[in-house]
Amino acid sequence: MTIIKGKHILHFGGEFLDYQVNASAAWGSIDAGAVNFSGAYTESTQGDQTSGLAYADFLLRQANSWSATNVPMEYERYKSLQASYRTTSRSGRTSL
Repeated sequence: MTIIKGKHILHFGGEFLDYQVNASAAWGSIDAGAVNFSGAYTESTQGDQTSGLAYADFLLRQANSWSATNVPMEYERYKSLQASYRTTSRSGRTSL
């Protein structure tokens, strides 16, 4: 911006930057989830833990428990404020 007042010329301006990055891999990390198959769904009678097969539960898509976490891999913020001014006399003198 420029302002002219009599014999003086004033130049001033500013800039504000706001930058943010939040990025993660597809699951946040390689070990992002766990699924447990115990054989509970293929037991011949309820409570008979000797007859069920965990692999059979896996084929039937019957998980006993599961957990998942997602942790961002990168987090960055940057803020900056810059200002400047300059005065000039019409006689040619400059002061900063």
